[in-house]
Amino acid sequence: KQFVYDSKHACHLVRLLRMGYEILSEGKVIVERPDAKELFAIRNGEWSYEKVIAFATEMDEKLNDLYQHPEKCAVPYAPNEKFLNDLCQDITEGWWG
Repeated sequence: KQFVYDSKHACHLVRLLRMGYEILSEGKVIVERPDAKELFAIRNGEWSYEKVIAFATEMDEKLNDLYQHPEKCAVPYAPNEKFLNDLCQDITEGWWG
């Protein structure tokens, strides 16, 4: 089928935006998608180009809101550098014995 837009790209766009929001808002990575049927429908061109753009714009606003308000995020705003440095040191010492 031919569509006015790249429907496979639109499917991935919707999935990735949803996953990004889930990660930031809930702290979960949901691999087995509960919205798989809808994603296949998008890939089959059942969403209009306008609907894809409207969805992407809405999700972009939601993600920006989470970025601007880190207290709403389920993940830390910045990495725990001490933990990461200690982990790196432990792994290196473990490897070299």
